[in-house]
Amino acid sequence: MPTIDAGGYSQKNTEYILKLIPQLSGDVNFFLDKHVYFFNIALGDKFLNYAQGPNIFHVCRNTSDGYMFAVFHRVNRKDVIGENVYSADYTDDCITLVWTAPDFQDKHVDRALKYADEISKNIEFVTGCRFPIPLGELQHPTNFEVAECRVRDHVVDRVSLQHVRVGLPVLSQKIIPQLSALMGFNEDFDKILIIEPYKSMHIAGRWQQKAIRSHSAGEYSECVISSAIWSEIFLVNLSIELLRLVNEPILDVENALSRGLPQFLNHYLGSKFLKGNWDHKNRNTDVGLWYQNCYCMRNKIVHTGYIPSNDEAITCYETTHCFVKIITRQTASLKDVRLKPVTDVLSAMHNEK
Repeated sequence: MPTIDAGGYSQKNTEYILKLIPQLSGDVNFFLDKHVYFFNIALGDKFLNYAQGPNIFHVCRNTSDGYMFAVFHRVNRKDVIGENVYSADYTDDCITLVWTAPDFQDKHVDRALKYADEISKNIEFVTGCRFPIPLGELQHPTNFEVAECRVRDHVVDRVSLQHVRVGLPVLSQKIIPQLSALMGFNEDFDKILIIEPYKSMHIAGRWQQKAIRSHSAGEYSECVISSAIWSEIFLVNLSIELLRLVNEPILDVENALSRGLPQFLNHYLGSKFLKGNWDHKNRNTDVGLWYQNCYCMRNKIVHTGYIPSNDEAITCYETTHCFVKIITRQTASLKDVRLKPVTDVLSAMHNEK
C-alpha cells in the first residue's frame, strides 16, 4: 500500500504550481476567491522506471471547479517516512495531486485520484510497462490528510515546507506525443476521441493493462488470455476500419473470422494494406512469433486447461506488445489519403521520433 499524506516534500511542486496558476487563468487575483489543496502518494521505487529512463513530469486539467494537477516526481525516502531508513539517498517515486477550488469537498479528492489513475493508465498504454497501483480505487484511510494553501498578498500560508524534492519534472521526449493525444493536449483531440480508431485503441489498451497486471499478480493464464483479447480487438477492428475507409467493407465479420484470426489477418490486413510476409507458421516472421507465443498459447489454455509458466506468460505479453507496435507503426506510415482518420490517430499515439 503506498504512503498517502500531505507531507512537505512537495514544496517545489506547490511553489511552481502556485506561480503557474495566475498565468494559466489570466487572473492575477485568482487566489482571492480560490484555495489550493494537495496531498502526496509515495509509491515506492519501482513504478516509474521504464526502459527509456524515469519519466518525471506534470499534467494539468481545467475543470468546472478549478485547475487540477498531477505531478510525478522523485523524493528522498527519509522525507517520506523520516530518518529511520537504511540509506538517506534511497528514493521513492511520488505523485503530488493539487487542485484549486473555492472550498474543500471530498468529491475533489476522489476526482484527483481518478485523474492520476487516468494518467497512469495512459502511461502504461503507450509504454507497455505496468503501473501497478490502481490509483482510482484507493480508499481514504481515516487519517488521510489534505493540506490547504492560501495565497495572501503573494505570501503562501500553509503547512511547513521543510523538505527538498529530488529532481525536476521532465517529460521524456518519447512519451510526449502519445500522452498529449491521450490526455487531450492535441488540438484535434476532440475530433479523434469520437472516431472508431481511437475507440478500438482505447478498448484494446485496457486489455493490455489487464494482461500485464495479471502477470504481476502471478495469474499467468489470465495474462495470456488478456494478451490474446488485446491483440484480436486491435487487429480485427483496425482491419475493419481500413477496409471501410477504402469502401471495401467486410459485410460478415463473423464469417470472415471463421477460418481463424491468422488467416483473417493475412487475407485482409496483410494482402490489402501492409504487404510483407504474413506466413504465421514461420517463426521468423512477426506474425509467426505472435502466432506461436500468443495465439497458440491461448488455444492451449482454453482447450486443454494448460497453466503457463512465468516465462511463457511474459513472452506472450512482450511478443504481443511488439507485434501490435509493429502493425501500428506500419499502418501509421500508409500514404493513402483515404486512410487519414486512422493514420493520424496512430501517428499521434505512437510516434517514437
